[in-house]
Amino acid sequence: MRYQNVLKDDKYRWDLGEWFKDYSVNNLNKEWDYIVGLSYKLPIRSESVSRKKLKQLYNNLKHYDYNLDGIYVSEFDSSFNRLHHHLIVSSSLSEDDFKHRIVRYWKNIGIVDVGKYDKEMEYVFYMTKHINKTKFNNWDILSNL
Repeated sequence: MRYQNVLKDDKYRWDLGEWFKDYSVNNLNKEWDYIVGLSYKLPIRSESVSRKKLKQLYNNLKHYDYNLDGIYVSEFDSSFNRLHHHLIVSSSLSEDDFKHRIVRYWKNIGIVDVGKYDKEMEYVFYMTKHINKTKFNNWDILSNL
């Protein structure tokens, strides 16, 4: 397990957070719409399994919103035995519709937390806080899944 917290990694995480924050404005011409937290009922320790689950969720949501886009971060919980995800999402769905569809899909997999994106809250820096600390702390753009 790799766990580093050196100045170089801190700067990378900060710069990545800035890039996350600007991505939607630069590429989608608007701020992010939603923040999402996803956890699993059962321990998931495989990046390929979690990536597959995220891809299935993304494909399901794309049926309702063709313009859906976002960024996800995978990280371990504090006991290093379960992966979970943080997402920022751009969607044309209403907040109620988005919450309904994501909860309906994920409820058998785990727990969902959905909120409105607020750039003043700097959620992007919360998302990047553990990037590169272990091989499981990674990120990607949802459309790359």
